[in-house]
Amino acid sequence: MSGNDSNQGTTSVVPYAAEIAFGFSRRNFHRRKIMKLQINGEERAFDDSPTPFTLAALVEFLGMKPDRVAVELNRDIVPRDRWPDTSLTEGDRLEVVHFVGGGSSWIGQAGSLE
Repeated sequence: MSGNDSNQGTTSVVPYAAEIAFGFSRRNFHRRKIMKLQINGEERAFDDSPTPFTLAALVEFLGMKPDRVAVELNRDIVPRDRWPDTSLTEGDRLEVVHFVGGGSSWIGQAGSLE
């Protein structure tokens, strides 16, 4: 038996074991995609982002209600109806504004400034 024979049979087990232990094998490791975006001045990394990663998917991922959000992508406001077709790319800069309803209520006696 040569030195190479002792390793025979383990080469198919190791990638399988890695897939069980870590959820991926070296063979499909390159498929994992991490995209970095700048959102409201803060860098955010999105692991395993869908391809294509659209503006609509981002708003959904952030848990925001689309009808209460305005988005600027690389200094251009993107109309809501274009979000599903607007793909994001590494390094994009976004400003996301979430509108909140309500207002202030004035508590005091009528005619009083206190």
